[in-house]
Amino acid sequence: MRVPVGSVANTTYSRAMAFRMAYHMNRDHMPDVFISYSADAKKLAERLANSLQEEGVTTWSDFENVSPGERLYDQLQRALDQAKFYLIVVGPRNVMRDWQDQEWQGALERTWTDPDKRIIPVLVGDAATPAFLRSWAPFRLQPGRHESAAAKKLAEIIKTCPRGEQSRRADAPLGRDWRKRIRGIESAAKQSVSSIVHMASPSASEQVGD
Repeated sequence: MRVPVGSVANTTYSRAMAFRMAYHMNRDHMPDVFISYSADAKKLAERLANSLQEEGVTTWSDFENVSPGERLYDQLQRALDQAKFYLIVVGPRNVMRDWQDQEWQGALERTWTDPDKRIIPVLVGDAATPAFLRSWAPFRLQPGRHESAAAKKLAEIIKTCPRGEQSRRADAPLGRDWRKRIRGIESAAKQSVSSIVHMASPSASEQVGD
């Protein structure tokens, strides 16, 4: 018996909506995954969130879980505190904005104070791993028809990942390496903003021509 394609699509959509409704109905619900993304990877991050929800992984992201009438900063910090995993979705151009800087720094700080929390860099296409994430094993995701299979594999990794076995011991002090990583985030953000401003500014020759 052949199942109509439309029926499969409707079933998949219904499952994703059911997970979203369950999340919003329970304000105290703790997400499995906090999803952050570079600005050039937003569309893929949205699709990834949907796919993970279909696999039974609860997610938090600023594009679907922000509640009106409540401070965004408070919601962000609460989600960072509650999540067990942080998916850092990095696009090929790794375009960062202020809010990504805050999210990535917040995720990094929490992995160093709680050894059960983990970061999974999700590298889109040929994206390079940002310097401050190089100690975390990345997950490579190619956009296109294999996205669904990749999301299913990522969901399985999240569900079966052992806890409390990070390279840093739980009692290790937060020292020079931690501060170096935080500076790496800040430096990457400043470089991104600087390059955007440079591209938007007219060149000296254009100014002379005017």
